[in-house]
Amino acid sequence: MRKKVWIAISLQFVVVSFLGGCNQEPVPPPEEEILPEELAADPIAEEPEEYWFPDNLRWLTDSEKTRIIEIALATPESLEWRQKESQYKTKIGWIALRPDPSGKGYAGYCKHEYEVVAKGIPVYPEDLIILKGDQKVAEVYPCATIWFGEPNRWVVSVAVDLNEEKAVDVEDYPARNVPVIPDKTN
Repeated sequence: MRKKVWIAISLQFVVVSFLGGCNQEPVPPPEEEILPEELAADPIAEEPEEYWFPDNLRWLTDSEKTRIIEIALATPESLEWRQKESQYKTKIGWIALRPDPSGKGYAGYCKHEYEVVAKGIPVYPEDLIILKGDQKVAEVYPCATIWFGEPNRWVVSVAVDLNEEKAVDVEDYPARNVPVIPDKTN
């Protein structure tokens, strides 16, 4: 009798083990593993790279570059630093200024190297400082950047409208490579 009970229990154990138990949910078959290179690409990355050529984005003449620097050096911010520092360096580039939706001033910008003329301004640049949206609503101007002092102490960046011969936006800020001198406190 014991032998029959033991065989019956053993058979039950084998059947239950083989079938996966009585009260368990069925285990779904394993999903096929997807390799990383087979994953769908980011939809933004798949968009073709677009460039924008606003009307005034062009190679500037030497006299235009000189005039841009003259206008930039005549701004109050530059004049203040010219009194403090006799040495300065300049560079010409481009700036796309995004108008503020309220209609007052600008809400953001994106600076570009002068050579961007050759390929156009990327519509979706990586270093986007302009607010989200279509960059084609931005106003593009030549930009003079002036570094005052040796080593550089202060930077003045001036967007210039060549048609009006005036500064349309001025930004000034401390140069990043200036060491911070701790306050002396007792």
